Amino acid sequence: MSYNVRKAVMEDVSAIANLHVNSWAVAYKGLMPESYIARFSYERRHKLWTRMVGEQLAHVFVAAYDHDIVGFMCFDDFRGDDTGKIAKVSTLYVRPDFYRKGIGSLLLARCESELVRLDYEKVVLSSLESNESALRFYSSQGYQATGETNSEQLDDYILHEVELAKALLS
Repeated sequence: MSYNVRKAVMEDVSAIANLHVNSWAVAYKGLMPESYIARFSYERRHKLWTRMVGEQLAHVFVAAYDHDIVGFMCFDDFRGDDTGKIAKVSTLYVRPDFYRKGIGSLLLARCESELVRLDYEKVVLSSLESNESALRFYSSQGYQATGETNSEQLDDYILHEVELAKALLS
């Protein structure tokens, strides 16, 4: 199978929003409260990605297969970094029926090459501490835990995130 990884354009927004909602439900089933997952609507995601892509608020890339969007990711500057040399991956999702086909790796590779081109030195991301599949994937891509954590209260549930980072080689 051959995938095309490219910058997202406005025509991709509906597919990105749909993939985001559907992938979110699969990825976080059993890791987040069902009531929280159910609030993750197509309309809200469509509005978000229309702004992100249309106003270029971040770098958004898509992976396409036969003109279908099967994965996407988003990265931007890491908040709190005064050097301008650290980026943060805020979103990386793959359509569930395309899991384990190398799409996440392709998206990360494209992200990292773009970051090197833009003179970034490091990339960080966060993952749920309980998302063992994501943690294994990021580890296989060279990301390591930084020791930084974050907790968020959702309804009566507390989510624990861990920060992972990778130095970029120029």
